[in-house]
Amino acid sequence: MDRVGRGVLIAVVLATGAFVMAPWVGHNLHRFNQPVTLSYGLAGVLTQANCDQTYSGEYLGYWHPECSFLDETIGPSAQQCLRTPARCAEIYAEQFGDESDAAKLGQELGVEYISEHRGRLPVVMAARVGRMWGLFRPGQQVRIDAVGEGRPLWVSRTALITFYELVAVSAVGLWLLRKRKVPILPLVSMAVLVTTVAAVAIPVTRYRVPLEVALAVLAGVVADQCVTWWRTRRHPPGGRGRTAVSVDESPSASDAPEPARG
Repeated sequence: MDRVGRGVLIAVVLATGAFVMAPWVGHNLHRFNQPVTLSYGLAGVLTQANCDQTYSGEYLGYWHPECSFLDETIGPSAQQCLRTPARCAEIYAEQFGDESDAAKLGQELGVEYISEHRGRLPVVMAARVGRMWGLFRPGQQVRIDAVGEGRPLWVSRTALITFYELVAVSAVGLWLLRKRKVPILPLVSMAVLVTTVAAVAIPVTRYRVPLEVALAVLAGVVADQCVTWWRTRRHPPGGRGRTAVSVDESPSASDAPEPARG
């Protein structure tokens, strides 16, 4: 496909995405006090992922619920909301007009903490990416998934082992696609997306879903190659044809010379 064709495809994708999301974005921009496009969740992420508990110590590179708001003069902490939801709602009503006002403050606090601890940020981002890929404190991440996501511990462990296996098999799948000159950018972009989200936000395992879909596709490529190889070994191309030719070319009874007559 030439550059013009690629440009047209990109334009179609962008236009389709804008058409689907425009009603929701317009609705949010109209109903909240502060500008909100798709979601205001980033504000909560910035505060809970950028604090003393997540920049060092046990939860390095993760998030901590106690980091949302430090005291009631600013807003309700996550622990406060868990203990007494009614009091949490009262604090929100007293301090903020709606959720977008709280989100704006949370975003400001998160950005302020990041700017004051820039020297520590590369270490934190590396830890986040390591957690997302199961390379940094995988045992702790498994326990967090079991508790935070409500899964049995053995399920979380099995999921991590399966993820490692998928990554290994998918590397072979990428090689096969490159060998066949099949575009791999859509699949590789999922890895880039998930890694970027982990680095700038939080490495929650369920955020890895787009990557795992791409890994499953690549594993399917490897499985298809294995099936093709097995069939080729079992039934070599032209094998039956050669057998048929040999049968056809063998002398028949009608081709035998007639016996000499006395």
